[in-house]
Amino acid sequence: MFHKSLWAAILGCLFSTILPGQTFTCIGSGDWTNGAIWMGGTAPGSGAGVLIIFNSNATVDVSSATLNIGGLLVTNNATVVINTTVNKSITVSNGANALDLNIETGAILQLNSTNGSTLGIAASGSGGAAHQVAGLLEQQTNTFLALSATTITGTVKTFATISAVISGTNSSWADNSILELAGNGGGFSAPTSFVWDPNAKLRYTGFVNVSPTISGTTINLGTVEINCPAATAPISLASTAANFNIQKLNIIQDGSGSFSFGLTTNTTINGDLILASNAVFNTGATTSVKGNISNSGTISTNAMSSTLTMNGTAPQTLNSLSMAGNITLKINNGTGVSLVGDVSLPDNLDLTLGDIITSPTNLLTMTGDNLVLNASASSHINGPMQKIGNEAFVFPVGNGTVFAPAGIGAGGISTDAYTATYHNTPQGNNIANAPLTNVSTVEYWDITRNTGSAARTVGLTWENARSGGVTVASDLRVAHFSAGSWTSIGGTNAGNVVTSDPTTTFSPFTLASISLANPLPLELLDFKANVQDHITHLKWTTTNELNTSDFVIERSINGTIWATIGHTLAKGQKQSDMNTYSFNDLSVLPGLNYYRLKIVDQDGQFDHSRALSVNNNQQVVRLYPNPAHDFLVLDHTPDAAATIQILDQRGILMRNIANIDPQERINISELPSGIYTLSIRTGQIMQSIPFIKR
Repeated sequence: MFHKSLWAAILGCLFSTILPGQTFTCIGSGDWTNGAIWMGGTAPGSGAGVLIIFNSNATVDVSSATLNIGGLLVTNNATVVINTTVNKSITVSNGANALDLNIETGAILQLNSTNGSTLGIAASGSGGAAHQVAGLLEQQTNTFLALSATTITGTVKTFATISAVISGTNSSWADNSILELAGNGGGFSAPTSFVWDPNAKLRYTGFVNVSPTISGTTINLGTVEINCPAATAPISLASTAANFNIQKLNIIQDGSGSFSFGLTTNTTINGDLILASNAVFNTGATTSVKGNISNSGTISTNAMSSTLTMNGTAPQTLNSLSMAGNITLKINNGTGVSLVGDVSLPDNLDLTLGDIITSPTNLLTMTGDNLVLNASASSHINGPMQKIGNEAFVFPVGNGTVFAPAGIGAGGISTDAYTATYHNTPQGNNIANAPLTNVSTVEYWDITRNTGSAARTVGLTWENARSGGVTVASDLRVAHFSAGSWTSIGGTNAGNVVTSDPTTTFSPFTLASISLANPLPLELLDFKANVQDHITHLKWTTTNELNTSDFVIERSINGTIWATIGHTLAKGQKQSDMNTYSFNDLSVLPGLNYYRLKIVDQDGQFDHSRALSVNNNQQVVRLYPNPAHDFLVLDHTPDAAATIQILDQRGILMRNIANIDPQERINISELPSGIYTLSIRTGQIMQSIPFIKR
């Protein structure tokens, strides 16, 4: 067993590089000035050369002590409680490049003040001093901390209810470090020089019936977590900072009490925004979220109007968003935002960049007299969208690359609901009733009335690149599909919008024409290719080729460079007729051949069909003599390397020869008489030729 004096000497050597001067090790509980609780029997003095070590559990009263020391170390998983009944401040700074205040991992230092007094630790950063909290630094009521030049990797937990419980300069809160505010009241002034890791947590847990505040001109924090399960009244965290920047906001709020996060400022959340069912996030003028929004609570606003922007650089998700007040949801993320729950917007929608991806079970609904701003091909609703109300409304729908808005006119009552979805695929039936001559075969809209009974007009947009050939816009009509065919419900054209007469029947709708002046697009129903006896037979079937001039047949050997090998005039019959065409390629090339159709309109515009491939295993080698006695001669393409195999009737390999030259003799004199197969590979072509050995 070590003698106490020997232990003190060892500790003195260990810490002589940390702090020159006197070292005092606590060995028991009691009054700080009582020498009996210190190793060596002498109580510590004060001064920059004094190092205090706690390596075992102790409770120490500092009411009568002078506490200006150079270093304070809590180690060896010790729990140390420092009490006072009078106002006290422990100043820790030796002015050297060393760890002065050092609470090691697993160790606990607790500050406790009674009798109306205050107790605090001032860890100064002057003279290059440095401090570390790797364990737990716990403040009870009426205590404070001034942490400068401190690295926090553990937890600082405060039950203090006084304002500015944490202050200091140039301290860093590391990954997974925690500042927990566990008292019922008190404010937190976020020092501007504190550096917060994105995963460092500012955690609120103790508020019951008093609302906390967070102050500062510009606030930069890591993750803010709020969970005050003992709350008996609505709790509101407020801040008037001009700029509020955090990595993540998570309002968990177990229990029955509600918690609102109230801002009047510009807020940036660099990660996720997570709200529990009894949580309220009150936005300021602008709030941007770069992560996902998972909302089971409510997002409201403290301002006359505000903007909630989703502007991440990776795909974001939005879950069950319930919003109240004048809040514009702005999408500014080129990779898009996907809904993972129904979302209801009471105010405007700003589609600056990126799509909102929806589905029937993840539906975007707009209520009230909303505005949709900036919708385009690069930012729209990709999937279904619902509108509740009796106002006229344009659904900003598309399919991810195509923007094809559709609208409904005003009418009905405020609870009427309509859902719209755009499809840039054929509806599947193109039978048109008079006076219609043809209908679109490339797109349609599902506009469904969910509730209500009023007649509403339907407006569809068109553009030639998307909708096909439109030359006389006044002949366009809105067609409604019912009982297996399309019927006109009227059409008034203004710009690139066709508006129907009021209708009480809904879904689906498409563009139609009452004259052949608007051909709308040809539909290629089928395109096939097959090769037989070294002839490629092409066959295709079309409909709706009212403006089609001819078909150019193109061929390629690599799918990249194409050559014209023929053309066929279009038959140009009525839309409901199907036309069948065929073409034979008599000069098919050996090996793979690719074919496609160039579909040419009467105005010279054209489009291409998909490409088809066939494999023409044309004999490119000649074998002689056959039958043979002692040798065979191969005649094959000179620039193609050839490899041959000779197999007997049982499929057994008899010879394998690589790199056969043209006209080279192959010795077969040792083969027994019989029937054999010679397989030759030249380039990508494999060919088998039977021969007889006599």
